[in-house]
Amino acid sequence: MTKESERVNVQITLVQDLGFKLNAGATVLDLGCGAGSIVKQYRRLGYEAFGCDFAFKTGPDVETLRSEGLIRLIERVPYRLPFADDSFDFVISDQVFEHVKNYDETLSEIRRVLKPDGVSLHFFPSRYTPIEPHVHVPLATIIQKRWWLANWALLGVRTPDQKGMSTREVTDANHVYLTGHTN
Repeated sequence: MTKESERVNVQITLVQDLGFKLNAGATVLDLGCGAGSIVKQYRRLGYEAFGCDFAFKTGPDVETLRSEGLIRLIERVPYRLPFADDSFDFVISDQVFEHVKNYDETLSEIRRVLKPDGVSLHFFPSRYTPIEPHVHVPLATIIQKRWWLANWALLGVRTPDQKGMSTREVTDANHVYLTGHTN
């Protein structure tokens, strides 16, 4: 079982345990879809799944999913999800809301694209998670001071993309990311 199939199974089970029946063929939106792997998994299971994001991550299926209109870019100004009103039975996001800058605007857009009897479910890391999931630095959800990040960079803590970077480069990159792209 792949990581994506496990995530989707957990999402479906949880939303059904909460009393919402997610029938085959239901419309699903993955908000913050990255490379579209979750969209692809929902489609494998028989759902009409779509995704959207500000930018797509690198992945083997991105161009195909994009050319078929299954993943779409979000308009920034005005902020608008690229789907019609009342389009989805289920909106899911996983590790997205810690990046949202305007909750009112985002929740309003989710409400707009959800069908009247639709449901949304959102997963995000706890502020008190021991290891910050994006930069891998312990307690960086709470302590984002440069000295803290520098100590961990000096000890060799890096993301896979940061291999080969100097301590200063890793410290700078983590500080910019945490203070500018998470909340």
